[in-house]
Amino acid sequence: MKVKSNSVEVISVDLLKPHPQNMHNHSDEQIDRLCKLIEYQGFRIPLTVQKDTNLIVAGHGRLLAAKKLGAEKVPVIYQEFESSEQLYAFMVSDNAIGKDTWAALDFSQINNDITALGPDFDIDMLGLKDFEIEVADKLKPGSDKDDIPSEVPQEFKKIKPQTDTIYRGDNLNILRALPDKCVDFIYIDPPFFTQRNYKNIGGDRESVFDYEDNFFDGFQDTKDFFEQHIQSDAKGLKAYLEWMRTRVVELHRILKPTGSFYLHLDHHAVHYMKVICDEIFGYSNFRNEIVWQRKIGTNSTGKAKSWPNNSDYILFYTKSSKYTFNAIYSDDSENLPESITKMYRHDDDKKGLYRLGPLEAPSDSPTLKFKFKGIESPRKGWRWKKERMNEAFKDGLLVINREKKSIQQKMYLSKRKGMIVESIWTDIRCVQGGSKEYVGWPTQKPLALLERILSASTNEGDIILDCFAGCGTSMHAAHNLKRKWIGIDISPTAIDVNSKRLEEIGAKVNVVDENELPEIKQN
Repeated sequence: MKVKSNSVEVISVDLLKPHPQNMHNHSDEQIDRLCKLIEYQGFRIPLTVQKDTNLIVAGHGRLLAAKKLGAEKVPVIYQEFESSEQLYAFMVSDNAIGKDTWAALDFSQINNDITALGPDFDIDMLGLKDFEIEVADKLKPGSDKDDIPSEVPQEFKKIKPQTDTIYRGDNLNILRALPDKCVDFIYIDPPFFTQRNYKNIGGDRESVFDYEDNFFDGFQDTKDFFEQHIQSDAKGLKAYLEWMRTRVVELHRILKPTGSFYLHLDHHAVHYMKVICDEIFGYSNFRNEIVWQRKIGTNSTGKAKSWPNNSDYILFYTKSSKYTFNAIYSDDSENLPESITKMYRHDDDKKGLYRLGPLEAPSDSPTLKFKFKGIESPRKGWRWKKERMNEAFKDGLLVINREKKSIQQKMYLSKRKGMIVESIWTDIRCVQGGSKEYVGWPTQKPLALLERILSASTNEGDIILDCFAGCGTSMHAAHNLKRKWIGIDISPTAIDVNSKRLEEIGAKVNVVDENELPEIKQN
């Protein structure tokens, strides 16, 4: 399906008109909720508008909320559709993937419209899952709500999260059971959309790699789901993205306002997931795309038809503009570029090469304006108090220039930090079979990778969560850095590997099975 889209424009609300075929009825409660979202996060999702007619294809509720808030203009994206059928399919599928699907959609109207389109209409264009069509068939005017199939998610009771704990079970169920704003940091390394057959790990029926008893609506982490519904074609990609979307929505909900979220993927789906994460977290809360070069050199021959793929991509989001970030410096201070080392040109000190740095305060400081060794302070004052100035002079760290009536400090090359780490990481190698930290997990990530991420975006005592715990690298790094942690994985093998690995480094591990938590079961 080809849809032509233009750039985002901001236009008057008076120019926009509801589409006559819109079946999405909004209650006052829903409009109030949208108003609160817009007030808190801004108008982050443009309306989709049909070109030339200004008819709203998607975003009727957002327009009503904007008008209620007194907005005069809203952002829109103009789109051209090849046919009225394509336009209608877009409208239905857009409504179907909304958070409030069951509360907001008029399924009886959808069902009537689908019927009116005739037997040749391709229902796959709607992007609706089979059980949703079943609901559309059942919800006739006057039908009872009990007719909704049991697969439809019900409200989950909340549980008190336990730190230093691995939850074994479906991560979607467990995430839904966690309360709002309960963790400081989230890192996930979910199954990549590689379109290859996943292999069984340890004969584990319930891992994502091998499990036959799957049902689509539950998005169970199973071989059957991935191979039948995801790995086949573009339709499979849509299923994978929706599977991921439902989890990211929950992750955003449980993340504290000051929290950070890191999503680790490869080239197959990372760009699609960025669009989804922009929608959930807000485009303005996207901070970086980290490129991690897993290895140098490949097994590709000169007959390769494309550039070899040897990188992963890590999307970094925050929930708001207030978040933790500690700059990380490389350890390679001995191999600094010449543009930096040439500044350290003084060699008359036994402590090594140094350069001269200023001692003026960064801002005006009246209490730091005093005469030192007969030299008047700079215009804004000295950088240090008199006590520290005396100590530095005693240690030979100050250079006094009587002619220029100035004092400078010695800055030694040997004490200089390495270069600040930027968004392309080439200094951390992937875990090899002979590595000391290797635990036999096929997608194991290096401990140094997680320690760098956690050091940058968390502080001691923070709670970190990984709902695709795998072999436990996130938890291992969190323990090393004195962070609290919560892990979730559906695989019993993953739980065993996690427990053994963490206990070997002295961590106390609490394992809780989903079946032991009746609170999270559906009502």
